[in-house]
Amino acid sequence: MSIRNYHWTATNLSKPFLTAYFFRYKKKSENLYRILRQSY
Repeated sequence: MSIRNYHWTATNLSKPFLTAYFFRYKKKSENLYRILRQSY
């Protein structure tokens, strides 16, 4: 397997994981922000 092919596969596999992680983190930070706003 060539390195370019390996890199392409790794990029395509990691993209959905990064997207899911980003949305989960965004949701978590929004909840945290809401909690902080309520406490003040």
